[in-house]
Amino acid sequence: MKASEFVNRNDGKIPNVEAFSNVFFPIEGYEREEVQPLFDKFYEEKFGELQKFTKKKPEARKVLQTAFNKDYKVVIATTPVLPLTAIEQRLEWAGVGDFPYDLITSIENSCATKPNLLYYQLIFKHLNLSSKECIMVGDEDKDMVCANLGSQTFLVNSPNTDLDEKTPKPTYRGDLKDLIEIL
Repeated sequence: MKASEFVNRNDGKIPNVEAFSNVFFPIEGYEREEVQPLFDKFYEEKFGELQKFTKKKPEARKVLQTAFNKDYKVVIATTPVLPLTAIEQRLEWAGVGDFPYDLITSIENSCATKPNLLYYQLIFKHLNLSSKECIMVGDEDKDMVCANLGSQTFLVNSPNTDLDEKTPKPTYRGDLKDLIEIL
């Protein structure tokens, strides 16, 4: 948890994976080279067992297909504290792993994380778009903060959604079917 908190406070000077490694391995008393193969093996052989706790949302595929049909740039902007392989597996479980995303943020390719606005700014830079040309879709506070940069936001209703009163009000809110209409 200490290493994850350190990643969450990353100021963009180093990749998240380095921020994690700088804290995690010294706390545990191991060298990265000793433990990393165990992490890799876990994600290759065991992580997939978590799929049984997930559920596909058919509307998600329709949302993504609509976005790609309109030639939008699409980013999987998940909190980048997991390795790319884990995120790609989760996309496969959701039935949306086969799309040509412009970016999938991960612990390896990100140097900030939500709700740090730098995280979003780096995505906009990668896409070569302004914040006003983008919409952030998510179901929690740290997704909606993107509005502070001028982006539109879409809050997907979820049983886990609990917005703080300081969180910017979403531009739109609804379910995935509503999102298709907006796109």
